[in-house]
Amino acid sequence: MTADPRRVVVRQEGRPDAGGTHVIYWMQQSQRVHRNHALATAVGIANDAGLPVTVVFVVDPSYPGANLRSFAFMFEGLRETAAELDRRGIGFVLRRGDPATVVGGMLGDACALVCDTGYLSHQRTWRTRLADAVRAHHPSLRFLEVDSDVVVPVRLAYPKAAYAAYAIRPALMRQYGSFLSDGVIPEVRIRAAAAGPRDWTIPAGVDASVPESPVFQGGRTEALRRFERFLETAADRYPDASDPGGELTSGMSPYLHFGQIAAVELLDRITAAHAAGTLRDAAFDDYLEQLLVRRELAVNFVWHTAGYDKFETMTEPWAYRTMTEHADDPRPVLYSFADLEAGNTADPYYNAAMAEMRKSGFMHTTMRMYWAKKIIEWTPSFRTAYETIVALDDRWFLDGRDANGYAGAAWCFGKHDRPWGERPVFGTLRYMNDRGLERKYDMRSYVARVASIPDKRP
Repeated sequence: MTADPRRVVVRQEGRPDAGGTHVIYWMQQSQRVHRNHALATAVGIANDAGLPVTVVFVVDPSYPGANLRSFAFMFEGLRETAAELDRRGIGFVLRRGDPATVVGGMLGDACALVCDTGYLSHQRTWRTRLADAVRAHHPSLRFLEVDSDVVVPVRLAYPKAAYAAYAIRPALMRQYGSFLSDGVIPEVRIRAAAAGPRDWTIPAGVDASVPESPVFQGGRTEALRRFERFLETAADRYPDASDPGGELTSGMSPYLHFGQIAAVELLDRITAAHAAGTLRDAAFDDYLEQLLVRRELAVNFVWHTAGYDKFETMTEPWAYRTMTEHADDPRPVLYSFADLEAGNTADPYYNAAMAEMRKSGFMHTTMRMYWAKKIIEWTPSFRTAYETIVALDDRWFLDGRDANGYAGAAWCFGKHDRPWGERPVFGTLRYMNDRGLERKYDMRSYVARVASIPDKRP
């Protein structure tokens, strides 16, 4: 195998002499070729057996919260992935339906099965169902799961739900350097047969009211173009990236969400820039904090918290206590879901943040926090606020339905945070207001930048 064995979980041992005509890699979370540890593992097994590799991707029209925006972005990346697999002599099959059922029905002539790791509950359920089917119907088939979308494998990073970043940071910093060199895809020894036609049409019935993003195009090539521009023009000023008035973020979250680029590849590139002296220490440290610590804290949260997406179970006891104590506090104003979604409020900064989300599928991190805090302030209950935040996040963001999104929503209700001074409505939850934004940031530039985003692709 060409992936670090610490990334690999044996779902079923199988037998090396089980027979079969090819190795199947079910691609789901890691939708790329480069630095894909699961694909590298499948190719290694196939080369040892003298067999070709078939990559299977299953389009699930009922994927939670999926819409035209997310499907279009995903397909742009998958087209590029399919072309690269074709070039390398690796088969790529596109199917539609329930992933566990479709993949389970394709295993009759497989020598081995490999899948990547998904961190959300429905992704884990798919893998468990597939493992059950393999155990029942293919007891001699080797089945491996490979964790490829975090730097430090989630099962090794930290043994339980981390209370906050300070808890998981030392473990990640201690381990991450040993996970940076693997995942390179070897050349295949036996090329797969030429692929047949693939149906790239958006599934019928998908919500088309959320249009394609005019700002983000899917695929590793576009991700690398954006990241190289970030390294050249903004990365050295990354300590100032919390200012939404500047354009200092890398914009990698949609690409990481769909697995179109690997976190280890971004880390390699930012490390190289730092080593070359083009990136100062503070900028490197701040980006590492976001890419490694904060992102993998979010993955740790969804992995170790059974109810990470439920109001009752997503945050800490102290936060629930203060919410109970302030449940009946009068709100300064109440807005309907429709007004919140439309950005039809008296707050120009909330409205701009909502416009950025609706138009582009992205929102600056500082504004994402402010936006959610305002929803808490303007809805009749904490539960309503939480459900509104998650619903809007999952609907409009390209990186919706993601560990970062659920962790970010929970953070607004005290998760990974601490109690602050007591105040109406929020209790001891952290509070944010427009005066704080104006005092710290160039909000006029932010509002103007959002206004310049086109409403649709040219």
